[in-house]
Amino acid sequence: MKPRTFLLVLSLLVNAFTVALLLKQPGGLSGAFAAVGRKGSFGTAGDFTDARPRAGTPARSPGAASGDSTAAGAAGSVEGSAGINFAGTEFVRSGGTATADALALRIGTASPSSIAAMFGEVAKLPASKRRDELIAQLYSRWGEVDPEKAMASVANLPVPERQAREGDIMKGWAMVDPAGVMDWMEANPPPFTSTSSNPPNTARYNALADALLAADRPDLLAAALEHATDPAYRSQLAVKMADYLARYDAGNGVNWLMSLPAGAVRNNAAARFARTISEEEPGLGLQLASNPPANAGRNQAIAAVFKQWADSGDPGTAVAWLSGQKPSAANDNTLINFLPVAAGKDSAMASQLLTQFFNPDNRQRAVDQAATKIALVDPARAVDWALSYSPPSEDRVKKLEPLVRAWMKADPAGALNRVPSLGGLSFDERAALTAIVTPPQPKK
Repeated sequence: MKPRTFLLVLSLLVNAFTVALLLKQPGGLSGAFAAVGRKGSFGTAGDFTDARPRAGTPARSPGAASGDSTAAGAAGSVEGSAGINFAGTEFVRSGGTATADALALRIGTASPSSIAAMFGEVAKLPASKRRDELIAQLYSRWGEVDPEKAMASVANLPVPERQAREGDIMKGWAMVDPAGVMDWMEANPPPFTSTSSNPPNTARYNALADALLAADRPDLLAAALEHATDPAYRSQLAVKMADYLARYDAGNGVNWLMSLPAGAVRNNAAARFARTISEEEPGLGLQLASNPPANAGRNQAIAAVFKQWADSGDPGTAVAWLSGQKPSAANDNTLINFLPVAAGKDSAMASQLLTQFFNPDNRQRAVDQAATKIALVDPARAVDWALSYSPPSEDRVKKLEPLVRAWMKADPAGALNRVPSLGGLSFDERAALTAIVTPPQPKK
C-alpha cells in the first residue's frame, strides 16, 4: 500500500472511531455535544484594555444593582444556564443565530427604557460566545444613552466583573461624550491591585483610544486629547492618534503633529508616526522624521525609524545614511538604537559605524549591547567583538564572562581551545575566563 493511501485509510478509521464513541453517549451525537458543554462557558474578566467586544465574561443584569426585577430575573437565567455546547450546536439549532442577529440590530437603537427588557431577552439565548457579545453590546449601548445609570448598575459586582462591564459601558459612552468618560475615570479610579498601572487609568485611556479609532472617530480622540490634562495620559492618546493617522491619513497626520504644542507629547507622537510609516516605507519615514527642526522629538523619531530598519528593513541603506552624518549628540541616540540590532546580523557592517559616535560612553554602551545581540547567534564572534572594541577596564571581564558562558554552552570544545589563548587579555582576565571553560579537577 502506498504511503499516501495508507494515511488516507488511517484518517478514515480514526474518524469512524470518533463517531462511534460519540454515538455511545446518551442521546447519540447531540447527547455527546451536550456532555462536552457541562462546564460553564464564562471566562475570566480582565482589565479593560481592548476596544474589541469582550467575550466569555459572566453576564449579570444591571437590574442586580438598580433594582429592576425584569433584569434581575434575566441575570438568574444567565448564571444558571449550562455552558456552551460543542461547536455551538444547540445555539444554532435553537434558532439562536437568527435571534441574536435580530437582537443585535435592535440593541443598536435601544432606548433607555427598553434596555432592561432586552437583557432578559438575551439571557434566554443558550450560553455562547455570541450571547456574551450581545451582553457586552447592551452595556455599550446603555453607556451611550444613560451612562450614569449604567455605571450605577454594576457598582456592586465583584471587582473583575465590574471592571469588565465598566469597560463595555465606556466604549459606548466614549462615542457620544469622550470628555465625560474621562471625567468619570478621574473621579472613579480603578482599585489598586498587584497589576495596577501607574498612572492608574493607563489601561482605560488605551481602551478609550482603541474604541474611538476602531469606530474611525479620530475627531473624538482629538477632542479627548484636548480635554486631558495629565501629561502621561495626553502622551498615550497622542501616540495612538499618531499611529492611526500614519496608517490611514498620513497627509493630515503631519499637519496634526505640527499643531501640537512643543514638548514631550509631540515628541512621543512624532516618534510613533515616523516609526509606523517606516514599517512600510523606511525611506519615507526617515524623510518625515528629518524635516522638522532639530529637537528631541526629531531625534527620537529618527531613532525609531532606524530601530525599525534594523529589525526588518535594509541595514545597508541605514548605514549609508548614518555614515554621511557628522558625529553629534543627536546621532548617538540613533546609533544606540540601530547598531546593536544591526550587529547581530552583520558585525563587520556595524563596526563601520563605531567611528560615528560623538560620546565615548555612548559608543561603549552600543558595543556592549551589540555583543549581547551577537552572542544570540554566535557567542565566539561576540567575544571577539567585545575584545576588539572594549578597552581594558575594571569591569570588562564581568561583561566577557556571560559571553564566554554562552560560548561554552554552544561549543564547549571550541571555547576550551580558544579562550586560554585569546589575545588582549590581562593576566587576571585570562585566569577568570579560563576557569569558566576548564572542567574542575577531581579532588585527590
